[in-house]
Amino acid sequence: MSPDTSEPDVIARLRTVPHKFPANADVDWRKISACLFWSSWGLIGNVVADSYSADSLDRVERKFALDLLAYLCGKRLWKNTLTDEPVFYEDELYRSLRKTDSAFIPYASGKTERYQAWRTKPWQEEKLREYLNGLRPEDKALLKLLADADGALQQRNIMQQLPFLKGRTSGSLRSLKSHVNAGCKQLDCAHILSEGSGSGDYRIHEINRNLGELRRVVVEIAKQFEIPWHLLEKGAPERSAANGPKSANRIRRLGSGRAWFVTEKNGRQIIAALVDAKGSCSCQLYDASTGRFLRKLPNARGSFRDAFATVVKEGKEFHPAFQPDLVSTEKVGLSEEFLRAIPSQTN
Repeated sequence: MSPDTSEPDVIARLRTVPHKFPANADVDWRKISACLFWSSWGLIGNVVADSYSADSLDRVERKFALDLLAYLCGKRLWKNTLTDEPVFYEDELYRSLRKTDSAFIPYASGKTERYQAWRTKPWQEEKLREYLNGLRPEDKALLKLLADADGALQQRNIMQQLPFLKGRTSGSLRSLKSHVNAGCKQLDCAHILSEGSGSGDYRIHEINRNLGELRRVVVEIAKQFEIPWHLLEKGAPERSAANGPKSANRIRRLGSGRAWFVTEKNGRQIIAALVDAKGSCSCQLYDASTGRFLRKLPNARGSFRDAFATVVKEGKEFHPAFQPDLVSTEKVGLSEEFLRAIPSQTN
């Protein structure tokens, strides 16, 4: 069986052209060829669908038939001819059997993307600069990390130094690189990130050396990227049990570029987390009574003490022993342990 819509030439040759079958060299080839048959998956689907629609299957067989038909339909190996049934909408397994107006394109007729010439197409410097500056923050964080390491870095170091990749698989890094290179393909210009060399944690990922002089341009631009602090800052290890209880909310000690304030707005106490990072700053707000994340103010240039001067002036600063991971607190909020320390320091 194969996804082809007609019998492949190789089957016809096996049936008609005299030759020996190596595994059974002492058997007349005609006897073996007479046992060879071919069927498309689409034909199998038609036979199973006819049996299903004719009610010639028992209850268990009908379920197996639907499983097979849903698979064939999902893989574009068979065009659905069944009458729409409620069961198709009760189980996600049968989603492919639901009626749709989309055109059916057989798998065997699909065209494989073979155009690869873009990988060697030269960039114009102005076009390259425009593309790099328009990348999303995560892409810029990866490029900056590579640029700061002269254009190449081992996979294990990349995974450790980019917080949004930490704890994930190498597939996440491949996806990140693919996103950068996909834009290059759309512009019909050479890829910026090479496939890398080596294997596993020691695989070297680097800015494409085939860019020539423009590789230096990529490095220079990437070094100047202003990256949101949470995409590059690394957390210190959690304290051991001997130094106190572990907390998923504790990452590192507070630095000079960070500050916490409690302020009041409309009779409600608000916690503000302020952070400076490479020419820009951020402010995240939490409910002081529950620790629930409220919102993040738009990032601003300069220091938070200037950009968010109102918060600094009207609020009361406090100094927690450890800095929570502000990325995760957007989902889980501040811990009760963190909140308990606030009243004694701000009253």
